Amino acid sequence: MFNALRTIVSAGALLVALVGAAAAESEIRFATEAGYPPFNERAPPSGKITGWEIDLGMAMCAKMNRKCKFIAQEWDGMIPGLLSHRFDGIFSSMTITAERKRKIDFTHPYYTTTAQFVAKRNVKIDRSAEDLGGLQIGATPGTTQCYLSKHYPEAKVRIYQTAQNLYLDLQSGRVDAILSEPVQAEFGLIRPNPAADFTFDGDPVQDPDCFGEGVGIGVRKDDTALRTALNDALAAVRADGTYHRLTVQYFGSDIFGDSSLRETESAPAGAVPITVGNPGSVRKSSGLPNLHDVIAYSPYLLKGLGVTIALSLLSILLTVALGLIAASARLWGRRWLRTLAGVYTTVARGVPDLVFMLLLYFGGQVLLNRIGALTGLWSYVGLNQFTAGVLAIGFIFGAYMSETFRGAYLSIPYGMIEAGIAVGMTRRKLFSRIIWPQLVRYALPGFTNIWLTLMKSTALVSVIGLEDIVYSGFAAGRATRQPFTFMLVALFAYLAMTILSDVGLRVLERRYARGVVRGVGA
Repeated sequence: MFNALRTIVSAGALLVALVGAAAAESEIRFATEAGYPPFNERAPPSGKITGWEIDLGMAMCAKMNRKCKFIAQEWDGMIPGLLSHRFDGIFSSMTITAERKRKIDFTHPYYTTTAQFVAKRNVKIDRSAEDLGGLQIGATPGTTQCYLSKHYPEAKVRIYQTAQNLYLDLQSGRVDAILSEPVQAEFGLIRPNPAADFTFDGDPVQDPDCFGEGVGIGVRKDDTALRTALNDALAAVRADGTYHRLTVQYFGSDIFGDSSLRETESAPAGAVPITVGNPGSVRKSSGLPNLHDVIAYSPYLLKGLGVTIALSLLSILLTVALGLIAASARLWGRRWLRTLAGVYTTVARGVPDLVFMLLLYFGGQVLLNRIGALTGLWSYVGLNQFTAGVLAIGFIFGAYMSETFRGAYLSIPYGMIEAGIAVGMTRRKLFSRIIWPQLVRYALPGFTNIWLTLMKSTALVSVIGLEDIVYSGFAAGRATRQPFTFMLVALFAYLAMTILSDVGLRVLERRYARGVVRGVGA
């Protein structure tokens, strides 16, 4: 039996490995933030990832005769995801720095970057003072944070994980000024908000220790073949003018950083160059909810809602299964089973949901592949965001559900079970006629609470890049500069799901309570 099972598992793992190897050979997977316009962002109606980097990447892959796929990934998970083989490269405006080069390798730079202060025209930044005149300065992790820490150690700096949040707090007045990449600030903040009167303050700043050698494509250190192929492809698209045409189309000029390359070609036919004198080519933000944007992105949002519902349903199935197993072990299992179930409930209830999900998503795949390498059962297994989310949520809430089931069973009057045994009921009939109906009745209130909490907890999976309703809302909000509008959409989606679930479970609760005499005031 064991040998047969091992054979089946090995064959399945081998098939997965072969399919994965074939896919890896034919397709290059790039990670992108998909929220850094105009370099990378989501476009309506399907939420397709578009932008200058995506077009450049596709042109480079055409030179290599390889297929390309861009995968959305939050910034903090870029390098961990690359090292765990979730994708093959990072094509997301990642600056080449000494610290990052200790972990991963990079291609040649495909553009250079600086940083520039941005504030309202009436705000004066004292750049000669180490505290910048006491102003509250906003920045994102990495290059700009490094520059502020090195050159203005006394400045009051607030760090934001995304450029969108950085710009929102500047607009709301929580920070007085920001230090940002100039092109992104121009297209993501200044032009979309002409009435806010934001402007650049002073010249761009540069420091090789912080801004490194430029922006390159991140690859694993052992993937020299891919790095060489990408370098050759980058040289090819620069040599044939593709690079210049794309940068003129998106930015109005070449941003590579070599002045000898600029203005050598005209814009391609049919292109709409974005120039300083043409602010109408950039989406403006009114700051108010915009129904047209919601309608435009509705297919993408509905897809995200479907992912949330599917994630919730599969997670609750795993939750119920683990809850029943753990409750049975604690009620009727041997001593070692009771101990094991107790350890499970203690650990699952003691570890924060997000921490466990991140450990499972980034560390779980590495662990699985190391086990495969040691045992020889498989060469590579990929753990996607959806599977990681189901496993993490099911594992955590299974512990709570086990206590709900255990408490419900202990609430059943034992005299009723004895009466069933006395009249000669079989175990199956005793369970179906006496135990199960009362177990459901006593467990339903706790089950309802766990289900509603679980459903809302699915929002955490957006952190690892699953395109649920929260992630879709964030992505659409970044692309349209309407984050408040799309977070309201996500809010009402969750509210609708919880109201419908609550109504349905209350009906079920009343059904299982039929014939039960309630006390006064119950």
